[in-house]
Amino acid sequence: MTSNLNILTKARLDSIGIAGECFCEDQPPPVIGTDILVVVDGSDSYNSKAEVEGSITEGGAYQGTLQSLARDFFPGVAAALPGTNQTAVIQFSGIKQLEAAYKPGSDGQTGTTGLQHWKWELNPTSLDDATVGGLAAHFQECDSLDGNGQLYLCLQDCALPGVMNRKIFNSGNK
Repeated sequence: MTSNLNILTKARLDSIGIAGECFCEDQPPPVIGTDILVVVDGSDSYNSKAEVEGSITEGGAYQGTLQSLARDFFPGVAAALPGTNQTAVIQFSGIKQLEAAYKPGSDGQTGTTGLQHWKWELNPTSLDDATVGGLAAHFQECDSLDGNGQLYLCLQDCALPGVMNRKIFNSGNK
């Protein structure tokens, strides 16, 4: 592999040129991965009555959404993108009274014990048939947050670099 870098300056920068090629014999093409980040509302206004497994359940919308993802969406991801995906689930809710003190990149923590603006329900995981099979049971253990839907607190953190490999976040959640 060779590279050439040329910079031509006088009183100002006139040009920058970079050239080079790499020929790798008998190498498979690179696998391009796909990141899928599912954000689910866990706030009180969303988590109202819902049909879950054939019956109306008070506060069942959040759990019903997670179970639908496990049953219908994630198996399709595993089939379409085997081994090339990083899939994660975040629950957001947000607590309006604590939003002003929130620091982006603090993993949803409010600074008040027991209260979160958002949390990881499924850390970034490469989905395959084995992991998909355990998601329904995993999600059964997830409780909805108590809040009022401050989505932007979660989305600003999701827009930070490295969110899917959790370089900037704590790893204390599921």
